[in-house]
Amino acid sequence: MTNNIHPGLRDNQSLDIFSEERNCFDYEADVFFPGKDKEGIASAISICDGTNGEHPVCPQRETCRDTALQMAESFGVWGGVNFQVSRKDLLDTVGSADFKVWEISKMLQKQQAQSESIKDALAEKRFQECQTMT
Repeated sequence: MTNNIHPGLRDNQSLDIFSEERNCFDYEADVFFPGKDKEGIASAISICDGTNGEHPVCPQRETCRDTALQMAESFGVWGGVNFQVSRKDLLDTVGSADFKVWEISKMLQKQQAQSESIKDALAEKRFQECQTMT
């Protein structure tokens, strides 16, 4: 079975870069989310880097990696980079400028989640207040 989008994209995301002109198109999602399996990680990276003997270097490798940095991914192999590593290892792999993008994106995701939690709590409080008024 082939993927219509990169296996790591969420349902509400769509990116033009994920077309059939990418090495991951012919693989199942779990290939790119091998957990801590070192052989699985190496296999996924080799698909992106074109060292698996089946494809040349993926034409979308850099864009895929940059997208993962902007989405603050913490899991999977994106553009030949294993994102399920320590912060130091990620910094060593992608460099300081790209690591800053990842850190800022991660921080913004946390702030958004906190904001949503606060909104939900306020809505629940208002609902409870309305219930006691009637």
